[in-house]
Amino acid sequence: MAVLNPVDTVRAALRELLDSARENIERGEGPRGFPAALALFSIIDTIGSYFRGNPDFTITIEGEQHPIRARRARDHIRILNSKFFSLKLTMAQLKELYALARSPVTHNATIGYGLWLTADPSATEPIEKRPDGMHIHLPALFKVCEAAVRAFDAVAAEVIPNSLAFKELQEKATPNETYDEQVERLAKEFKDWGPGLSIPVTGVDSGRRRP
Repeated sequence: MAVLNPVDTVRAALRELLDSARENIERGEGPRGFPAALALFSIIDTIGSYFRGNPDFTITIEGEQHPIRARRARDHIRILNSKFFSLKLTMAQLKELYALARSPVTHNATIGYGLWLTADPSATEPIEKRPDGMHIHLPALFKVCEAAVRAFDAVAAEVIPNSLAFKELQEKATPNETYDEQVERLAKEFKDWGPGLSIPVTGVDSGRRRP
């Protein structure tokens, strides 16, 4: 199998996440909703992560400019108000999405009280505040994420290598080790570790070591 560089890895991962979300939304039977939400929030989180700590990148929230702060992973959700997703959520809504949707969907396959996942194809707004809570319309959110992935793909070759996220991963690698060498070393370590441990999917060393 050919080794992908980090930019191609991220691009491929985002496309796979879109395919997974599409398949789950269009499924006629069986579990729907949570798998699609997990894939879509992963796309949002991923794109947001590559602008973390970038002083030249700000997002308009309620008429004010806000960054994605370097040490605040929860700020990734702010990317929804950027040119990539073009939503106009309030700060309170962004915080609610992170606390009651993104995090519990990612870690617990559930959502917080007052949030609703819908597969209503007629809904035009991906995220809608209603009297009974916040509704996340998955087909509309999918379309927004699909457009965001296309827009990010156009700038990924410049953004990813210069991002704080990528630089932090590089710092964890062995000095003077190339990307291909990292992948080869990790693959050998993975064979030795046995079941129960995992290799980082990007091929960049996460710093984890065998006990």
